[in-house]
Amino acid sequence: RPIYAVNARRNKPTAPLTEVTVMHVEGDYKLIYYLGYNEYGAGDEMSLLFDIKNDPEELSDLSSSKPETAAEMLATLKAKLKERNEPFQ
Repeated sequence: RPIYAVNARRNKPTAPLTEVTVMHVEGDYKLIYYLGYNEYGAGDEMSLLFDIKNDPEELSDLSSSKPETAAEMLATLKAKLKERNEPFQ
């Protein structure tokens, strides 16, 4: 079962999440997704993938070497965000 954590301090509780950091853990992998941090030079969105079993300090981003895992976890996460944002559209 996946675990999620959300940091959305700048978003109003009654508005869609537009600037948010979301963590998604499933199995040995942790995906961190950043959305809406344009002013920090990160572009509109960015994600990082870690193997928390073999790299508990999260030093090696595996997004390039495990693109299928990253894409699958990101798709699941984005679906959850879309579901959360639906009442505010």
